[in-house]
Amino acid sequence: MLRINLLLAILSLSLLTYAGPAYAKCPEKLSDLLTRAIELNESLKTSVVKKSANYHDARKHLESYQSDCLSKAYPKIESNLVNKSDNTLLKALLDLSVSFENSADEKLSLLLAKVFRADSESFEKTFKKFSKPNREIIFGQLEFGWGNLTYQRVLSEKEIEQGKRLKALE
Repeated sequence: MLRINLLLAILSLSLLTYAGPAYAKCPEKLSDLLTRAIELNESLKTSVVKKSANYHDARKHLESYQSDCLSKAYPKIESNLVNKSDNTLLKALLDLSVSFENSADEKLSLLLAKVFRADSESFEKTFKKFSKPNREIIFGQLEFGWGNLTYQRVLSEKEIEQGKRLKALE
């Protein structure tokens, strides 16, 4: 019985300290974290187009990275972009939005809307540097996120103006 309890304790400890697969390591720098998510997503898209046997591995890697790194980093990304202007991080976020064009990740759309609400001017400036097709992708996600952010709320004058500014991006 003591042996079984000891074995269970060791197993529990090893599960608690397991850091996950090597591909799920989270970069310290937020822009690097976003770039890695884009790389994994593009790898997945390539495997689909080429009907590659690597599709399942690519999907597993991306899904793991999204849950282990990306979604956990969204609050920090939001905080950084809302509290200070970081054009490199904002560009990386918009690049992620383009790469994840067919993603059902509503958190990304909501994050875009929160960043837009905090600093519409910087967002617009960076947004306009993208090609028209990529702006359409970003706009679609931003518009969806804005709808979720402002749903059934009384909007401030600033938010009403930002809503008009958002529509002008279309």
